[in-house]
Amino acid sequence: MSESSIRLGRVPPAAVADLLAAVDACAGRPLMAQALVDVDIAVAQARSFKLDVSFALTPDAAEGARFSLNDKGEPEAFRRRLVGHAEALGIDAALLAAQLRISPPGEVQTTLAVKWAPTRPPRVTVYFEELTRSPRAEAIRRACFALGGVDMPPPPPGLDLVAACVDHSAGRAVAVKDYHLLTERAGTPPVALPAAVEPFRAPFGWHPVNGTRRFLLATRYAAGGGPIGSKLLWMSEVHRHETVGWAWAEVDRIRAAMRLPESRVGRALDALRAAWAHAPGTFLYPDLVSLDVDADGTPQGLVVYVSIR
Repeated sequence: MSESSIRLGRVPPAAVADLLAAVDACAGRPLMAQALVDVDIAVAQARSFKLDVSFALTPDAAEGARFSLNDKGEPEAFRRRLVGHAEALGIDAALLAAQLRISPPGEVQTTLAVKWAPTRPPRVTVYFEELTRSPRAEAIRRACFALGGVDMPPPPPGLDLVAACVDHSAGRAVAVKDYHLLTERAGTPPVALPAAVEPFRAPFGWHPVNGTRRFLLATRYAAGGGPIGSKLLWMSEVHRHETVGWAWAEVDRIRAAMRLPESRVGRALDALRAAWAHAPGTFLYPDLVSLDVDADGTPQGLVVYVSIR
């Protein structure tokens, strides 16, 4: 299989609107995802990955909505908008300012993720991503961990640091996380992963064009404490039309194997896919699929991250 060159240019505003509407569909009520987005910037930057909606499919069919947005095309304006919405999101202004001072606009990618649930305040995560762009990657990680009162552990061997973040909720830092990249190639010895997430690696096939499998290993640490969970995220590496169907087939196969119950979130994902009216010019694809486990290694469910290109 060969792939055509990556598509460039703007996506239809309606495609962004449909993706954002899925956040409200997950929650069954209007949320504030749209207020966090400059639609014109999103339309211009979506093909280079600007935003996604993630669908948490859990054994208990829990309700909730998840959304993320990064600063591509607007590093300064993105931060101004984030600061302007900090109170509504439950972020302490001084704490946010301290985190943003860790890395200036444009040094790396800054990303906001919001997770809403019906029974608790939103959990908001501010990430520094694409850390391979900066020689200060480890310093940025260390500063994020210090903000959460966590001693920075050594990096996992054989993996590359790509992101560090702080989880905010109800005006305080509740956790910090780091993300490390694993790239596998056929015929090379596998890099060891934590036992709790290791079984999630095997079911995924090799990318039909690149011949690789790529994963992110994320570890979460309680503010002022130790590790409280981890997740392994499969990266679909879908950049062009030719591999969209393959990636969705991988998602459907893993989802079916886990036998997760029907839920509002699952129905929102299925409805978004079924009603997508913007192909082939703009396609909907799963950019990440993750298995989350708690501190005891118990799987918490599957999360499917969906974006447009």
